[in-house]
Amino acid sequence: MDAEEMMTRSLNVDRVMAIELHLKKQVFDEYLCSSLLDFRINLKDLLTEKRAPLRQAPDKYMKIRMDLNLPGPNAKAKREYCTKLLGQLTKEWTFQHLDIDESESLPSPLKFNFDVEIELIAKALKDIIADADPSMPLTVTAFPDYAVSFDQKTEERKYHVGLKHGDPDLLRVKTLQECSSKYSVAYLEEILKSLEPLTEIVCLRFSKNMPVEVTPHLPDPDSHLRMWCAPRIEE
Repeated sequence: MDAEEMMTRSLNVDRVMAIELHLKKQVFDEYLCSSLLDFRINLKDLLTEKRAPLRQAPDKYMKIRMDLNLPGPNAKAKREYCTKLLGQLTKEWTFQHLDIDESESLPSPLKFNFDVEIELIAKALKDIIADADPSMPLTVTAFPDYAVSFDQKTEERKYHVGLKHGDPDLLRVKTLQECSSKYSVAYLEEILKSLEPLTEIVCLRFSKNMPVEVTPHLPDPDSHLRMWCAPRIEE
């Protein structure tokens, strides 16, 4: 964090998915950071309390406030629920941030040179992934004639979805040659589920046997969210 923006990077425990999020200060209701801060927290501690959060209160209008006291050991978070029936309800809790060795710098951003860039309607891609078999990798192929296919094939099952130029769900394809790569259906489904409230359009970037980068179209042009899923490489 600095005076202008908050940037987060995280890696899931299986080291299959990575996330990078940049948010400019103007997207927050309140933002104050007087110096450059570098710290680690467990997202579960930030987003969930030890007790269930007001089950009978719909959280349609929810705000999270976080106060960090560095280099102290604790941080404080407050969740506000504004509901029509119950008015404003507030829950507060504290959590620890994780120690960082002073010699350890923030991990460098992930950078890849991708051969393929595809832009699709998010709901269509989510439906394609949902219909695939989660126990098998999904092969994504881009063709230079403005077409994309999603395939699974075994002796018992064959799954194929093809999108071509003119299909309303396929907005853009950029590739100079045919290119394929395999990815986990379960992790792709998890990524798309998390992006569903944020965007109607997603962009996929990938190369053969390289991670796929999934990015949504965010309302704020100065902010960006990138998520990566490692490829399934079969020998």
